Amino acid sequence: MRFVFHCGVVSDEQRRGISLQAEEIAEYRFADLNEAAALLGAPIRRRVLACARPDRCVYLEEGRPVDGVSC
Repeated sequence: MRFVFHCGVVSDEQRRGISLQAEEIAEYRFADLNEAAALLGAPIRRRVLACARPDRCVYLEEGRPVDGVSC
């Protein structure tokens, strides 16, 4: 089960406050939406692009909207 949440734009100050566990994360980066979409595989890309719109909640299965289901 995967959950993706759009939490708005992260400021530079907020970024500096993020603490990562080196033993669990080998690599990370911040990327704009277009760059992230190019780096992600199709199912994850669909999820990220669907949730990138801050004006709505979306329920997806395999990265695709489910008919008749709303949040």
